[in-house]
Amino acid sequence: MPEYVLIVTSVADLDLVELESETGLRCTPDPPEVRIEGELVDRAALHGVLGRIHDAGAELVELRRTGDRGS
Repeated sequence: MPEYVLIVTSVADLDLVELESETGLRCTPDPPEVRIEGELVDRAALHGVLGRIHDAGAELVELRRTGDRGS
């Protein structure tokens, strides 16, 4: 599965605990930003996470695909 690192601006409306539990991603606050990383099954899952970030009013600072584990 592809692995990603996303850096976003920290906003109160982005529920990191919920995001972690629903996606399996790790969310690490590093004010004023949040680092979100882990595996996503496909592009649709990535776009779902990006949509949540957008809907929460956070700004995407960086998106990096770090590799594929197990392929």
